Amino acid sequence: MTGLFGLLGAALFVVFIAAVDHGVHQLNLQIQSSEVPTNISMGTKVAVGDPGNTGITSVTVESLTMPVAPGPDVAAPGSGKEYAVGKVEVCAGSAGSQSGVDDFNFSLGFTAGQSVLAFTTGKTPDLGNVRGNGANACATGYVSFEIASGTTPAYVAYQPTLVHQYRWKTPG
Repeated sequence: MTGLFGLLGAALFVVFIAAVDHGVHQLNLQIQSSEVPTNISMGTKVAVGDPGNTGITSVTVESLTMPVAPGPDVAAPGSGKEYAVGKVEVCAGSAGSQSGVDDFNFSLGFTAGQSVLAFTTGKTPDLGNVRGNGANACATGYVSFEIASGTTPAYVAYQPTLVHQYRWKTPG
């Protein structure tokens, strides 16, 4: 009986290893075949194909403004910091979007390689609070970032999954 459990355990282990290998192989294929645009001009609508299964099928980063004074319900930026705010439009496909887009999928990137994630208490309407788009409907909102004063980001990025990062280049 003990030998049967050992044999069954070994078989399950082999199946587990095969499943992990298949998953790694699929991810590698996705990375290699991913033709994600990374030098997009501000205002350009990009079909994102909904890789994160959110129902969002296109994203447009319309603009990036900085510095931006905090609104009445927003704390002042930290010492030596300022706020930058991106205006973004997201559109759902034919099935709509129940969840909308998570503003934590947005970041600002700098030429030296560092990046800053969006936060949720910036200019309204905050894109992260826009929940649910109807079929083929779009919503516009803002994503906010706290950056070092006087710095200029190179791009605004939208990254709905580990392997898909779309980048709109900033002017200047």
